[in-house]
Amino acid sequence: MKNIKSARTNRGLLAIGKFAIQTAGPALQKRGFHRSEIISHWEEIVTPVFAIHTSPEKLVFPRDRRTGGTLTIQTPAPLALEIQHSEQLLLERVNTFFGYRAVDKIILKHSTFMDAKKENKRTRRITIDRTSIHSIESQTEDIHSKALRKALRSLGKSIKTAELQEI
Repeated sequence: MKNIKSARTNRGLLAIGKFAIQTAGPALQKRGFHRSEIISHWEEIVTPVFAIHTSPEKLVFPRDRRTGGTLTIQTPAPLALEIQHSEQLLLERVNTFFGYRAVDKIILKHSTFMDAKKENKRTRRITIDRTSIHSIESQTEDIHSKALRKALRSLGKSIKTAELQEI
């Protein structure tokens, strides 16, 4: 116990994520993830576009081999077709991550999985003050086309909202 304590003080604070992957190792190995990095680096492997709505479920290799594996990916049904069309690209990216031809096949498992980060993140409602709205309306009142005036006002309000979100 003394060695662990002295080692910790030498390195300072440690990120819990580093230990979570090590601790979860045995559970991940049961699902075929002998290298837990595929879970922790999923977004980098398949790009953020796919990572938002997908997750690796299991990786199965033929007996006594580490090549020719099958990767099962959990994905919402509407996105499955797009992922199926990008299967070769995903295979290439996964195998590049492993450094050898580890995966030969991808199986898509349909689910209702959605990005918890995006779904649970509460967005605060931003309201534009009356002076900004009046300023936008006064700048567009000389425009004769109602449709164009409405579109420009909407654009102005969107820009103002985006500015307020950055603050």
